[in-house]
Amino acid sequence: MFFWLAVIVVGLVGAVADVAINQWSLTDKLRWWVVGAGGYLLFMTALGLTLKAGMVHGYPLTIALVLVLLANIAFVAGWDVIFLGTSLGFYQWLGILLAIGAVACFELGAVRAK
Repeated sequence: MFFWLAVIVVGLVGAVADVAINQWSLTDKLRWWVVGAGGYLLFMTALGLTLKAGMVHGYPLTIALVLVLLANIAFVAGWDVIFLGTSLGFYQWLGILLAIGAVACFELGAVRAK
C-alpha cells in the first residue's frame, strides 16, 4: 500500500514542479523557478526512495519508474485540461488509454508471475 501511495505522491510532486516551471516560462518570475527547482529536488529524492521501496517489495525498476511517470503525466494533463483549457485530441486520448492499458498489463503480468 505504501508503494502505491508513494507512486501517486511522487508523481504529484513532479507535476507541481512541472507546472511551476511552466508558470516561470510564462511569467519570468523568479519565485516560480525557485518552486520548480525545489520541486524537482524533492521529486528526485522521493523518486529514489520510491524506487528503493519498490525494489524491496518486488517491483522491478521499470515498472516502478513507469508508474511514477504515468502518475506525473496524468496530473500534468489534468492541470492542462482543467486550468489552462487545453483540448486533448484523439491521439492524446488514445495515448492515455494505452497508458492505462500498460498499467493493467503490468499488474496482470505480476499476478501471473506469482
